[in-house]
Amino acid sequence: MVEEFIKSFFDYTTNKFPKGETAIVTACEKEFGDKAIPFAVKMIERLKGGKDREMERIKHLAGV
Repeated sequence: MVEEFIKSFFDYTTNKFPKGETAIVTACEKEFGDKAIPFAVKMIERLKGGKDREMERIKHLAGV
């Protein structure tokens, strides 16, 4: 659930979070609690680094 929440803020065409990474971590903290923060930070780094297989597959299919 946390993963999908974070992905919903990610703009895969620019490889960025339009609201900013700190805002996403704060949103995760509010939604899922303090325990979600380390996972959120890892997930953000993975998405920005292009290491998420599902997101890379979507980009490939979209021709981006």
